[in-house]
Amino acid sequence: MMCVAALKSLWCDSLRRLPFYDDSFDVDVRSSGSVSSWYADLIYRHPLFIRSEHQDGTLVVATVAEGLGFIDSFQVKAGERRRGHGRLLYETVEQVMVAFGCQNIQLSASFHARPFWERMGFRYKNGNQLYEKVL
Repeated sequence: MMCVAALKSLWCDSLRRLPFYDDSFDVDVRSSGSVSSWYADLIYRHPLFIRSEHQDGTLVVATVAEGLGFIDSFQVKAGERRRGHGRLLYETVEQVMVAFGCQNIQLSASFHARPFWERMGFRYKNGNQLYEKVL
């Protein structure tokens, strides 16, 4: 398992390779004990917290604890969809989660997002819009 500093570097380097990356991405990778944002509760409960937000509305918030990754928020600006950006962003999140020791990733998503998540390898788990991918 990589240390948080190495994961932040991996996350930032991976984001920079995305075709839609620019310097207006706000990036945050923290471990528990770094409680200074409104995500404090998420950080407190999970050893790894990843957040990236772009001024255009693209957003990723993910947490990792005990081999399980959870994508709390994932959105790509409507005008940027269907260009492969979501796939690239998801693959970047998965790469960091695997480096931190994740064995499963879960997320909750709307019915409209189901085709995207199934293409990413997730399986619909139950009526609560829960999806899971075993790595």
